[in-house]
Amino acid sequence: MPEETGQSRTGDGVAARIMDEHAAERSTAPDDPPAPPAPMRRRRRRRRSKRRVVGRVVLVLFVLFVAGAGFAWWRSQQAPDWFAPPDPAAADVAALAEQVEYGIVEEFHRIRSDDAWTLRVRDDQVNAWLATRMPEWVAHEQTIQWPEEFGTPQLRFTPAGIDLAVDVHVGDGTQVLVTRLTPRFERGRLLLDIDKVGLGRLNLPGAVATKTLDLIEQIAPGGVIDPAATHGLLGVLGGNGTVDASIALPDGRRVQLIDMLARDGAVDLTSRTLPPP
Repeated sequence: MPEETGQSRTGDGVAARIMDEHAAERSTAPDDPPAPPAPMRRRRRRRRSKRRVVGRVVLVLFVLFVAGAGFAWWRSQQAPDWFAPPDPAAADVAALAEQVEYGIVEEFHRIRSDDAWTLRVRDDQVNAWLATRMPEWVAHEQTIQWPEEFGTPQLRFTPAGIDLAVDVHVGDGTQVLVTRLTPRFERGRLLLDIDKVGLGRLNLPGAVATKTLDLIEQIAPGGVIDPAATHGLLGVLGGNGTVDASIALPDGRRVQLIDMLARDGAVDLTSRTLPPP
């Protein structure tokens, strides 16, 4: 068996030292850092947990916003359940409108004392008149012009107020504009305050309602809606104008409207007949 030489033992020692140095370098390499302390690990886990929670909340809010916007658009395209203007070409509608018009004229011309008296009018009677008689009346008025973009209006009397709905034709589409009005009287004049405004079944915030009349005046391009002709009507509907609440009779008397009380399906008009001055 051959004996080991000194040169062989020296080479083995050098190799052993090199291996020891490599092992020491691997033990102190930066890719194997020491584990952070326990409190730092807990803080990192909490931060990651918070980021996940915030991300989920933002995602949920975004989904709710998209769903809410879609639902609001769908509601704005749906006409109110009660909106169904009568057909002006229907014979029974025309007959009802004529009947209520002559009935009101007869009540106004009665010989009365100066005591207050009340006349009740149903909303189906008013809507029949709006569908068949109002266009002719507006055609002879010099101070009011009904916009061409507006369809046949419809009223609904409720204890909460008077709901007015009308089709508005804009471009190729049509939407139903709904306004709730509350009548009040000041110094013998009638004011109609807007309580709320809606598009279809979507109620708009109060701040939007105040800008509705500006939108109405700008709906028709090219001056189809004459601001001078519609100023009185729009001003009254916006609460910025008033209407004389008295009607002159041919014999010199005047019928002064002093109160309007809306109830389900009807309105009570309380007036006083004043003698000639």
